[in-house]
Amino acid sequence: MKIVKSPAIRVLSALLTVALFTAGVHEIRKGGSGAADFPCGANAASEVLIPLESGATGSVIAKRLFESGVTKSSESFFRLAVADKRAQRIAPGTHRIQSSVCAADALAQLLDPKRIVGLINIFEGAWNSEIAAQLIASGFSKAEVNSAFNSAQLPAGFQSLEGLLFPAQYSFPKDTPAQNAISAMVERGLSEIKNSGISSGSGKYSPQDLLIIA
Repeated sequence: MKIVKSPAIRVLSALLTVALFTAGVHEIRKGGSGAADFPCGANAASEVLIPLESGATGSVIAKRLFESGVTKSSESFFRLAVADKRAQRIAPGTHRIQSSVCAADALAQLLDPKRIVGLINIFEGAWNSEIAAQLIASGFSKAEVNSAFNSAQLPAGFQSLEGLLFPAQYSFPKDTPAQNAISAMVERGLSEIKNSGISSGSGKYSPQDLLIIA
């Protein structure tokens, strides 16, 4: 038997579906009461290191916080990350975070650059000598840094590393070789150079010439 719904019933059904969907999204965004969470402002007894790679999603961060004993549930931080746009500014690196804290406190600590282990902040226009000094200050030995600079593989069109080490914030895990750190900066620099369209040079100017001019 074929059941024919009147236009009014179809409209009411559609409105009910939309209302239920909207309510569900709103509940997630406000971080409803269903997610287990520690009390905010509690004094933590210990700290843990949370490594976050570039592009880590809110769900990935939430899972690592929970598995490391920082938050009481992954859902509590995920809901907060969805609702709070500041979560988009969490920087990659190894973060030193207190254990057994509420999701809001965990987010505040993740946004604190002082809690990023071995933070290296390469500013725009920095000379290699200034970058080397920062690497040494972050824990790399002077001999290792000098060796890494001297043995670095240069891409075509470049006679030195000047300008290749992309200005950004970096944080490398403990015991990372200086050579690997330099390589990561160079790879980031080459990626940005390629995106800018100067990786092939122009006329009499090499890619490094164009980079210096820019």
